[in-house]
Amino acid sequence: MNTFELAQRPEPAEETTIRERYRRGFAWPTFVFGLALMVAWLSTTYLAVIGELSLWLAMPINALLYYGFYTPVHEAAHRNVSGTCQALRWLEDLFGMLCYLPLASSHHHHRRSHMHHHAYTNRNKDPDIWARAPTLAEFVLKKMPPQLLGFFNLAGIWKDCKRLKLTGWQFWLAVTPTYVCLAIFVSVIAAGYWYELVMLWFIPWWVGMTVLYCFFTWTVHHDHTDTDRYTNTRLSFWPGGYVLLLGQNIHLIHHMMPSIPFYLYHKACRDLTPILKEKNARFEGFWPGSSNPR
Repeated sequence: MNTFELAQRPEPAEETTIRERYRRGFAWPTFVFGLALMVAWLSTTYLAVIGELSLWLAMPINALLYYGFYTPVHEAAHRNVSGTCQALRWLEDLFGMLCYLPLASSHHHHRRSHMHHHAYTNRNKDPDIWARAPTLAEFVLKKMPPQLLGFFNLAGIWKDCKRLKLTGWQFWLAVTPTYVCLAIFVSVIAAGYWYELVMLWFIPWWVGMTVLYCFFTWTVHHDHTDTDRYTNTRLSFWPGGYVLLLGQNIHLIHHMMPSIPFYLYHKACRDLTPILKEKNARFEGFWPGSSNPR
């Protein structure tokens, strides 16, 4: 049994019916969203470099774009771009690799690591267990810096790919993007554009990834100890949450049914609500542990 299959089990028949109701073929909304992010990022960066756009304006724009990039790469990791259309999985992999390049990381490494997260959520084998922290402040100030700096640890990435048992072409596709990105960074600095690199990539990347980890890793699983299918992840309802977090405010739906596209979480949540209430799922507000009228 691979980690993806393990992450899907056990699933009662009633829930399987709901999951199959919202599975799709090729996810054009996700594909278009990813391409739009790429066009916006390239355009913003180019205009800033040639002086047509202020670096101070481009910096928050890029931070928002880096935050947004994770959704299409996350969908690609779960095979939710190709969906039931297996003939287009090659396009999905290419799409995932391209969308992950601005984040200076690897689609194939992320896919394998993320499947382990789903299989072992909140357990010691969970790759995201590093995020276990009693407060958000401790998470941001103590846990986040080593995690983000680890993106530049070539030896650590190599070792992690070996630990995840990536072999052959998957191993090289997992480690190569990081090496390529670092080579580009060195070239940009050597060409005298270090300030533009800091303003257009490093600062917005750090900010975007920090926000991403706060809302997609810490808040959704806090306090990272529950391992039950229905309570290891939160359902967080607050004004604008679904749009701002691109559906991850109801992250439990994703963990229960990872093969559903992110833009259909709300429909699956509606159908699952009676089951979730019966199972005492965590219906909460914005903050972990806060009450919600639902």
